[in-house]
Amino acid sequence: MEVKDNIIEYNIPVTKENYCMAMITAVGCFIKTTSFEKRILSTMLNWGILYLTEGNREKLRTELNKSSFNLNNYIKKMKDKGIFIYEENILMVNPTIIKIIESGKIHLNFTIQQ
Repeated sequence: MEVKDNIIEYNIPVTKENYCMAMITAVGCFIKTTSFEKRILSTMLNWGILYLTEGNREKLRTELNKSSFNLNNYIKKMKDKGIFIYEENILMVNPTIIKIIESGKIHLNFTIQQ
């Protein structure tokens, strides 16, 4: 743990293989993701999949061992949470989530409610 300018920094060591899952887990508490939603997102990001094309959905169904119906239910819930957004009529991972994952940092501010 390190303190810089009254900010505590704590580095969490992770392997390349579990980096995406670790970041998604950290962010997941704010967007309330289920463990399987985290798995979907981390699988996509580990494979470099940003868009939910028909081919990419098939890859996910095979890897995650889910039916088309079951995976589509998860995708809809994730869209409702803002994890996926539409870009030119195709669902993609929200760019804000991608930026957070790529940055490797999460900054929290606490404000006291009056």
